[in-house]
Amino acid sequence: MTSRSKPARSCGTARPYRRGCGAARTRVNDSLDAIVDDYLAIEARDHADEVVHYGTKRTSPRDAVRTAACSIEANGNQHSHQRRIGKARMRDVADRLAPHAETLTAYRDFDALHDRVESLAGGMERIGELAVYDVAERIGMYGGVEPRQVYLHSGTLKGAKELFPDLRGNRLAMSALPPPLRRLTAAQVENLLCIYKARLRALRQKGRVAAPV
Repeated sequence: MTSRSKPARSCGTARPYRRGCGAARTRVNDSLDAIVDDYLAIEARDHADEVVHYGTKRTSPRDAVRTAACSIEANGNQHSHQRRIGKARMRDVADRLAPHAETLTAYRDFDALHDRVESLAGGMERIGELAVYDVAERIGMYGGVEPRQVYLHSGTLKGAKELFPDLRGNRLAMSALPPPLRRLTAAQVENLLCIYKARLRALRQKGRVAAPV
């Protein structure tokens, strides 16, 4: 981790820290509750580790924003989500955001933080919705702010459409989700929808997706 006494770390080499949005194995007697149980038992720990890493207060707001933007993980390498974007482009994002570090880390509302990150970096080449969300989420971890809605992009949107085939928009209220998913935070749901989209597809095909109540 970057300390106050050391210069901000540049973007490291690409190597996954937690499992990306790959296909989770479909089980014979699957259910939405079982998927949530699996997530809590396996994947949630990695997300919690990221909260500890990006949320450390042993660094300055500027260094925290640079680490978040460069996608630097606890092992010093770059998060797999930003691998295709490349280290150089994520350094450019860090350069764009760092002058606003004090403001970005002071937001108390995630939607406002996300929209500010998007306004600063969203128009940059190769910086799409997923990169904007990831960077905003990491900065939010430092500031103690987390999403209250589920942000939909990339694999997460595909997973959400297994629950809501006619879904429109790029955000989903927690109250709209089936009850088992409400056991999670919005950030956890965003992660689950991506990782478990194949299992969600199998549930939908079998007519076993619980409707919201």
